[in-house]
Amino acid sequence: MHPGGGLSAVEVAPALSVDVDLRRVPRLEVLEVRAREARAGADRAAAALATAALDPDGAPRERLDDARERWQLAQDRLEASVDRLEAAVLLERSRRDGLTGALQRDAGQPRLQQELDRSHRGGTVLVLAFLDVDGLKAINDTRGHAAGDDALRAVGRALLGCLRSYDVVVRYGGDEFVCALPGLDLTQAASRFEEVTHLLDALCPGTTVSVGLSLAEAHDTVSAVLARADRELYALRSSRAPAARSVSRRFRSVDRE
Repeated sequence: MHPGGGLSAVEVAPALSVDVDLRRVPRLEVLEVRAREARAGADRAAAALATAALDPDGAPRERLDDARERWQLAQDRLEASVDRLEAAVLLERSRRDGLTGALQRDAGQPRLQQELDRSHRGGTVLVLAFLDVDGLKAINDTRGHAAGDDALRAVGRALLGCLRSYDVVVRYGGDEFVCALPGLDLTQAASRFEEVTHLLDALCPGTTVSVGLSLAEAHDTVSAVLARADRELYALRSSRAPAARSVSRRFRSVDRE
């Protein structure tokens, strides 16, 4: 607690953003920095007020009033800054899937469009990935929905843990995720998803995913890129017999695109 009894940024952010990584949301990161700066200002003002109040020679009335006013102003700035951070975190949480931490589909689609628009404007590469959790229905049917939730939760953690803070991760459907990886080509994107599968196996052994990748082209739409990625995913699944093949084989057909 800070001197005025409110929550500091240090206390608010962890309390409200357990499932929101501030690094993945630039606006939240900026607001957190501002809240921390406001907290530092309030601490300095509180220290100055305490020093004036404890002056053994007796601080002049004007000095005490000035220190008290400065502390109150700093306190107001801190509370306003924390309020903005709190509201922004709550808004971000409302856009996130509570189970996986990925963006909900309605919130994620505009982000996918933004990445595609940026790629078109700058002539930079962009890969969209369509990811499907293997056998989720069978997990639910044989081991229960709690086990299925554990698998989905692990997939979300693996994606958010291995992909970069500015990559877009969207829960697109029940067992489907869509990701946007700006600045990576197909081989580099496949390498990222190899890391995802390794972490996923450590988090939830036996849970696997299939991934189709597609490189955005000039004049593409999001739906067109995702349709190609979905076809790659379907072709990949059709081409392999048992599901338990090596990670490199999971992406080999995609790399030949």
